[in-house]
Amino acid sequence: MKKIVLTVLGIATATSVAAQCPVPPANAPSAAAKQLAISKLGQYLKCESNDPINDQSPCNTFASRGLESIYGVTDFKSSGGTAHQSANQMWDTVNASGSKWQKLGSVFDEQNNLCAQSMANAGWPVIALLKATGHGHVALVIPGEPQTSGTWGMLVANSASFFLDKPASAYLNKPLSSAFGPVNAKSASFFYRNP
Repeated sequence: MKKIVLTVLGIATATSVAAQCPVPPANAPSAAAKQLAISKLGQYLKCESNDPINDQSPCNTFASRGLESIYGVTDFKSSGGTAHQSANQMWDTVNASGSKWQKLGSVFDEQNNLCAQSMANAGWPVIALLKATGHGHVALVIPGEPQTSGTWGMLVANSASFFLDKPASAYLNKPLSSAFGPVNAKSASFFYRNP
């Protein structure tokens, strides 16, 4: 009897978590969607000689340019359109009253990673965002397949990220655990925007 109750309780818990995801599970993107994201984001992994911060190009600039290139989203650009919000300012924007962005939940949660991946595979803009003292961090969830993370001990979403002062560490098409260590992941959240 205890085994049946626990099984039913486990199914109910899994169903309630999955019910929060605004798209049905679809953890296999089309090859075209995955290639489009990688090809559009690849151009932003290079340091630009005309960029005053060049190799100090932060993750927020990469994420902001990537969101505009892939989805046409300009929510994180200045009113003049030339500057990009910092990761901490992005956090404030997505949490502001009237924001077009919705909070999915903690980055350090397997069900949220699977949902974030399903949304990215369905063409929704999804970001993983950390607000922190000094500099926060943002990574893009891109079309792909969830991958097992040894450091997080769970399936995680496919991602792209750029790191402040570390352009050689920038990547496309790696697990989200490449962008956040377990401690930071516990403080970071997923946000998505209707396409």
